[in-house]
Amino acid sequence: MGPHAPGWTFALVLGEADPRLGLTERRVFDLWYARELGEFSGPCALYEEDGLDDLQLNDDLGDEDDLEPHLIAVGRITGRFLDAGWLAERRTLRRVVAS
Repeated sequence: MGPHAPGWTFALVLGEADPRLGLTERRVFDLWYARELGEFSGPCALYEEDGLDDLQLNDDLGDEDDLEPHLIAVGRITGRFLDAGWLAERRTLRRVVAS
């Protein structure tokens, strides 16, 4: 978890997403990808955004090929892409215990 772009915080969740992430007044883009299953689910909120018509955001369910255009869309909206510089930054690890 850590800074992403001005006004944004990014949380990379490994494992099942915690439903409490959606209990905020902030915008949440929840991307789910399970490589072992070959399944991807993108955030429905992306399909309402302007300026993304050139991306292949055909639906919210798909496979590995659908992951990249969704990450590009999130980068355009937030003003920061997940690139090598972003991946190299120090971040805070937070463990969320299931309740």
